[in-house]
Amino acid sequence: MDVFYDLDYQGAPAPSVVQELGDAPVADDVVIPFADLDEIAGRLDALRGQDYRRKAVTDIQQHARGRDGTGVGKLLRVEAGPLRVFHAPTGMGKNVLSELVAVWCAQHGRVISLVVPQSAQVLATVYRLEQDLADLEISAQVTPVVSPASMQELAEQTASNPQDDEDFRTWVYREMSYSCPLTGHATTSSEAVDAWTPGQEPCDQLKPNGGKADKALACPWRGGCGKFRHHRAAATADILVTNHANFLTGHIHAPVAGRPAPGLRMTTEQLLLHRSHLVIIDEADALQAQAFDRAARQVLLAQDGAEHTPVRDLDSQFRRHCHRLPMSLEQHLRPLINHLMWLAESYVSHLVGGVIQPDRERRNMVVPRRWDAMFASRIFHLEAGERPTAQQMQAVNQLYKREGPLEFADEIEGLAELRELLSSVTDLAGGLDRLTHATLQRIAEAFAGITGETGDKRLSSLALLAARRAYLEEMASILHRIVGVAAPLQGAGISAGNSLVDALASHVPWRAAPYGPLGRALFAFSETFDPADRHQTALRLKSYVGDPHTHLAYLGEVTALAHTGTRRAVIGMSATAFMPYAPRHHLLPEPAWYVPDDVNGSLTVELQAGQDDGAGIVVSGTEGTNRQRAYTAMGRSVGKDLPAQLDTVAADPATAHRAYALLAPTAYNAGPALARGMIDAGVAASEICVAVRPQEMAALERMPPGWVPIPSNRLEQFPHAVGHGRCRYLIAPMARVERGLNIVDRDGRSLLHVACLVNRPIPVMEDPPVLLSLVNSLAYRRRRPGSNPAGELERLRIAAGQIFDDIRSGQGYFKTLGEDVKLAIVAEILTRLIQLGGRTRRGGDHGRLRLLDAAFTHTAADSTLPALLGQLRGKWQAEGHMPLIDAVYHTTMTDALLGLAEHSPTGYANEIEDEDEELGEW
Repeated sequence: MDVFYDLDYQGAPAPSVVQELGDAPVADDVVIPFADLDEIAGRLDALRGQDYRRKAVTDIQQHARGRDGTGVGKLLRVEAGPLRVFHAPTGMGKNVLSELVAVWCAQHGRVISLVVPQSAQVLATVYRLEQDLADLEISAQVTPVVSPASMQELAEQTASNPQDDEDFRTWVYREMSYSCPLTGHATTSSEAVDAWTPGQEPCDQLKPNGGKADKALACPWRGGCGKFRHHRAAATADILVTNHANFLTGHIHAPVAGRPAPGLRMTTEQLLLHRSHLVIIDEADALQAQAFDRAARQVLLAQDGAEHTPVRDLDSQFRRHCHRLPMSLEQHLRPLINHLMWLAESYVSHLVGGVIQPDRERRNMVVPRRWDAMFASRIFHLEAGERPTAQQMQAVNQLYKREGPLEFADEIEGLAELRELLSSVTDLAGGLDRLTHATLQRIAEAFAGITGETGDKRLSSLALLAARRAYLEEMASILHRIVGVAAPLQGAGISAGNSLVDALASHVPWRAAPYGPLGRALFAFSETFDPADRHQTALRLKSYVGDPHTHLAYLGEVTALAHTGTRRAVIGMSATAFMPYAPRHHLLPEPAWYVPDDVNGSLTVELQAGQDDGAGIVVSGTEGTNRQRAYTAMGRSVGKDLPAQLDTVAADPATAHRAYALLAPTAYNAGPALARGMIDAGVAASEICVAVRPQEMAALERMPPGWVPIPSNRLEQFPHAVGHGRCRYLIAPMARVERGLNIVDRDGRSLLHVACLVNRPIPVMEDPPVLLSLVNSLAYRRRRPGSNPAGELERLRIAAGQIFDDIRSGQGYFKTLGEDVKLAIVAEILTRLIQLGGRTRRGGDHGRLRLLDAAFTHTAADSTLPALLGQLRGKWQAEGHMPLIDAVYHTTMTDALLGLAEHSPTGYANEIEDEDEELGEW
C-alpha cells in the first residue's frame, strides 16, 4: 500500500534541538554507604507499610563477601574498569538493591543507568522509581530508553491487561503512547485502510513527488514528536532504564552531540556509558547469552518446494515497491536479486537431483573458503604440512573471477582453462544451467591436467568441491552487495531483506573486539538433505561474528574509554554468572562480591525419570511423532504422581500456599501433548494451564482446547488470575520460565512446590550462537598471556579455527563429541538448572527440582549426567576453580547438583543398545 501526504506546510519548522551531552563525567569509583541505603529503604518501607527493602539491604550487607571471602563492610565500593560481578541467588533482593542505589545516585547528583532483561521490566522499574522519588521528595528525572518502534505496542499491551494495577496501566499508556501528525495529511492507494501503523512511520523516509524523488526528507514535526520524547530526555535524565536488546543493538533516534559527535546514530550503549557514573546490569550472564544470539545468525536461502523464503519475499517486495527507489539503485539491485534467487534454488535443485552430493546425509555445514588451501596444495604440488603462500591463495581466489589478473597463469599450463570453467559455472547464459555432470567432468579433467593426478573418484570429488565453492561464494558476494544498500530498501518499505541483513551485518554496531578468537567474520552454509523427503532439502547461510565474552568483561574499560574517553563503573548482577566451562553464561571476570547461594533457601534436585509400563521415558533425541508420544507418556506419568503430592502439600497449613507445580519442556508444542497425557491419567483439564504464543490466543479462545491457555508473556497470572483460579499445573517452555518469572504470593514466597524439567536441554550444535559461544569459550580457555599479544592472537585464531572444524565435522551425536565440548554443555545445563530451581525458592522456602527425562541417564555410561558431573567436578578441581565454586554456590552445587554424581538412579537401564537411534541428531 502506498501512502501519500499533502504537506503544504506553511508554519515555522518544528524545533529540532540537538541535545548537548557535554563532557563525559569522570569517576574513578562510586562509593555507596550501606547506611544510606538502609535509611532510604527504611523511609520507603515506613511510607508503604512494608519491610522488604530494609530486609534486602540487611541481608546483602550481612551475607555478601568480597573476592577474598571477607565481608563487604559498611561501603559498597565500585571501581571503574572491568566488569564487577555481583553474584547472589534468586530472591536475595538484587533488584531491590539496584533501585535503592538508583535513588541514592539521584540524591547525590550521580547519573545511573539500569539495564534489565525485558521492556516490561523497564516500565515497571521506571514506575516504581518515579513513585519512590516522589515519596522521598527527590527532584530527579527517570527515563525509559526503549525502541520507539515498540512504544505504542507496549502501551496497548499493558493497558489491555486487566490483571495489572489500574494506576500502572494508566501510567504506562500515558508514558508510552503517542500520535502521528502525518496521518491528518494522508491519503492511501487503497480504500478503508488506516494510514498509520504505529512504529512504522516514515519519520525520515518521506519521498517527494516529482524530479527530486531521489532525496529522502524528514517529517516536519519530527523534532518535537512524542515518539522520540524519551530519547531526547535521555540526554539530561538522572536515571536511565533500558532493556538488554536495546543496550546491545539500539540507537538513539534524536540528534545528540557528544564524544564522538555521532549525529542520529549514537548507540544506546554509547549514550549510557557517556552519561552515567554507574551502570548496573541485571542478569548480566543472560545479556552475554543474548549477545551471542545477536552475533551469530542464520537465514534460509532456499528450500525445495517453498513458496516463501526471505530471498523469494525480497524479490516479491522489490517488484512491488521498486518504484520508490532511485532508478540507478533499482537497476543495480534487480539483476542481483534475480541472480541470487536462481543460484540458491538451483543449488537446492542440484542437491535433490544428485548433481551436488553433500558430504554427509541429512545435514552438512561447509565453509567454502576453507577448501582453498586444499585447492592450492593440489595445484601447486605442495608437500604434506606445507602451507600455501599468500600469492598461491590469491591465485585460487582469482580462478572464480572472469576478469582481472591470474597469478601463475604463464607458469602452470591449464590454469586459465580451469578459470574459464569455474568463473562461468554460475552463469545462466542462453537459458542453460551450466552445473551438469558434463561440466563437472570437464572441471575434473582440467584439474587432472594441472595436478597430474589420476583416479576418477579423487578428481570428481575435487571438481564437485570447486563447483560448490563457486556457487556458494557467488551467493555470499551478492548478499553482501544487497546488504550494502539495506537502508534505502527499508526506507522504500522493502523489509523482507531484514533477515538477510541481520545474518550478514551481525558485527554492527561497533565493538572494541569485533571478531574474537576466530579473528574474522566467518560465514558458512548449511545444507539439509533428506532422501526420504525432498521438501526438507534446504540451503541456509550462517554467520559467526563477535566476541560477547570480552565485550561484556571490558565494557567499563576498553569500550567506555573508546566511547567516552574515561573508564566506567559497571556492575553485572546474576545468580549464575560464575560457572567455569559454560560457554554462553559464564562471565570472564570472577565475582567481585558474592552471596552464598543457599543463604535464602536450599535446593533439592531429583533424578526421577517418568515411567511408562516400568520403563524410563526418553524424550531428548526423539523426533516428530515419536517425540509427541514421549511427551504424552510423560504427561500420563506426571498425572499419576503429582496430584497426590500436591494434595499432601495443600493439606499442611505451613505449605498450603505452594500447592502448585511447574512443568518445563524445551518447546511450545510439548504443552498440548503433556496436557493430553495428564488428562488421560485423570487430571482435570481445568487444572492444567499451558503457555502458548501470544498470537495464538485468539484462535484458542474461539476453539477452546479443554486445558487453559495462557499467553507466554503473562505467566505471572498463574495460578490465581487464570482459569478462574482452579489451575494447579503450569506447562511452559523452559526458556520462558527459567529466569525472571516470579510466581509468588503477597509475601514474596514461591507458590511452586516443584519445578519439573521434562526433557534434557541439549543445545543444537548447528545453531550459530551455540557454536560461536563454544568456539570462543574453548579458545579462551587455551589463552597464554605474555609479552607478544599479536603472536598470541594469531595462535588463538588458529586454535579457534581448529575447534570450529572439529565441532562442525562431528557426527551430530552427543556421545561423539569431545570431552571439553561435553563438559561445556553440562556446565551450561547447570546454569539453567539453578535458574529453574530458583523459581521454587523465592521467599526463603526450600526448593525442589525434578529431572524427568530418562535421557539424563539412559545413554552410554560415560555420557550420563552423573558421570559427566563427576568429570566436570574433576576438571574444576584440577584447574583450581572448586574453592570459589564452593564459596559461591555452597550446598546448592556440592550437594544438590554435583551430589548427583554419587547417585545412580534406579528403575531403568543406564545403557541402551542403539544410542544413535535414541539420541538422534541434534
